[in-house]
Amino acid sequence: MCFLKIPSKASFFLCLFLVMSIAGLAQPDPYRMPHLVTGPWNFNAFAPANGNFNYIVTLSDGSEMNVKSKIHVDTSNKKQYLLLVDKKLPKSDSNRTRKIYCYETRSITREDKANDDEETIIAFATDSCWLFREERGFITLYAGLPKGDIVAFRLDNGPVEAFSRERLKEILKGDEKALKKLERGNHIGAVREYNSKQH
Repeated sequence: MCFLKIPSKASFFLCLFLVMSIAGLAQPDPYRMPHLVTGPWNFNAFAPANGNFNYIVTLSDGSEMNVKSKIHVDTSNKKQYLLLVDKKLPKSDSNRTRKIYCYETRSITREDKANDDEETIIAFATDSCWLFREERGFITLYAGLPKGDIVAFRLDNGPVEAFSRERLKEILKGDEKALKKLERGNHIGAVREYNSKQH
């Protein structure tokens, strides 16, 4: 595999690195978490905004619980969950951790203390993920994480749809300022421009 004229020790470590790299690529799916998990929405599980936060979780029955967790994705069913850890129990206890899936909840809420003005961030639950509202109006935009990429939108009181640039372009048709912002990739700015003219 290695035919480069380099010292034998360096050659050995180079070969070892190449073998390990190839072996890693050959691992079956259960051992390799994809960078972008695709369900009804696209979600980047490794985004910087996806840290361990204290969430107030409103369950389907209306009860609430506090969970400190990042948002995880179950690769077997493509659904998001928070991981509740009961640190009072030993690590050997199978009841120490519990997955709180999005479909078991109504919403999750946390306080954003990154800025001087505290902001309450709320995400409502779908059957596969939580959606964070980024822009509200005639067109409402949703992200998979606070201040993250837009993954879904809703037109007026219609159903929530997966984000599509072409679909949004159809809706903005006739609004030249909004379309120009959309062409520049400023999705929120384009929708904000359009929403400002709706009554």
